[in-house]
Amino acid sequence: MKILEIELKNLNSLRGQWKIDLSNKIYESDGIFAITGPTGAGKTTIFDAICLALYGQTPRLGVISEKQNEIMSRKTRECFAKVVFEADGKKFISSWSQHFSKTSKKLQTAKHVLSDYKTGEIFSDKTTDTRKKIEELIGLDFKRFRQAVMLEQGGFDAFLKADKNERAQILELLTGTEIYSKISMLVYEQFLNEREKLRNIIFLRDSKTPLNNSQDENEILRAIEQIKISCYEIKTQQNEARVALDWLRAVLKLENEFHDILHEISKLETRRENFIFNSRRLEAAQRASALLVDFSNLITRRENYEKICSRVKKLENDIATASELISEIENQKLPALQSALHELTKNLLDDSPESFYARSKERMSIFQVLAIDKQNIENYKNRANKDFKQAQFLLKAAEDNQAAAQDAYNKALDDYERITSLRAEAIFEAERHKLRP
Repeated sequence: MKILEIELKNLNSLRGQWKIDLSNKIYESDGIFAITGPTGAGKTTIFDAICLALYGQTPRLGVISEKQNEIMSRKTRECFAKVVFEADGKKFISSWSQHFSKTSKKLQTAKHVLSDYKTGEIFSDKTTDTRKKIEELIGLDFKRFRQAVMLEQGGFDAFLKADKNERAQILELLTGTEIYSKISMLVYEQFLNEREKLRNIIFLRDSKTPLNNSQDENEILRAIEQIKISCYEIKTQQNEARVALDWLRAVLKLENEFHDILHEISKLETRRENFIFNSRRLEAAQRASALLVDFSNLITRRENYEKICSRVKKLENDIATASELISEIENQKLPALQSALHELTKNLLDDSPESFYARSKERMSIFQVLAIDKQNIENYKNRANKDFKQAQFLLKAAEDNQAAAQDAYNKALDDYERITSLRAEAIFEAERHKLRP
């Protein structure tokens, strides 16, 4: 593991944004360098930034709280730490950041992200997952990283004052020799196991006595033959058990296949029902499209029928109005005219020719107007009667056309239902013949 870049912002006394490029030729050519400065200058903050970017915690503060950030510089609203490092021949970027919300003024949850340096692919963006991924890449958890890579202030003094075993553990981490301790422990454990085996072998050897005569040898041979017979019987039983086991496995396999077939039959039945339902809808749509022209004609005829009915009603109202006007003329204006004519005839002998002429002229103009009104009313009445007769004829024709269209529609609907029923029966029979035991 090699750290290449360190970048931080608003951490402790280091306000603003800072960046250290350790891949610069100056650092690589010198090989060794020191971070110096007075107390409070921010030397340890650089190491805090490394730990914060990698593990989301620092040696001095531990895990940064989401409720109270103690590492953020005072009177600032955000902070972050980013490290570019190399591990297993690849470059990675690990960053940690936290800020205050602009609206609620509350401290937001910290973000801990691990990504690829070249492609920018994000491997993890949660604190726990990122920390685990870092431990896998580097091979060290936070405690071992502190001991093996960096010693915080006071850590070296603690190292010098530590006992022999603690210093040995730290030196093993620093030098990478802890593997030899593990090998030594495994070798010792193996030594103990082998020594115990040797003791058992010696005990078994001492507990056995050598053969004394041929009789013991014959008994041993008979025992060996008996063991062979027992082994043969056991082998025979094993073969029989193996055959039975194979048969049982075949039965289980057939049962599974049987359940699969039942499942497939159920699925086919569902598909068949869906197919029948969809075929009915398709047949209905096709039949409806075939009847679309007749249906449109029926709608048009219905509209014409309604228009004719409305026109007939209007004509009936007009005829009634004309009849009322005629009755009014015959009952009111005509008697007045006859009375005026009678009066004119009565006063014919009494008046002078000039006055008679003047009154006659006045009565004549009134009579002419009434005569014209009567003639207009008679014409309007005749025309209304003619239109009414024509409307009645059109109404009767429209009613006949509507009845014929309704009969055609009912017949087509009956044909469609019959065809749909026949098609469903045919589909059912076709699917039924496809079934297998």
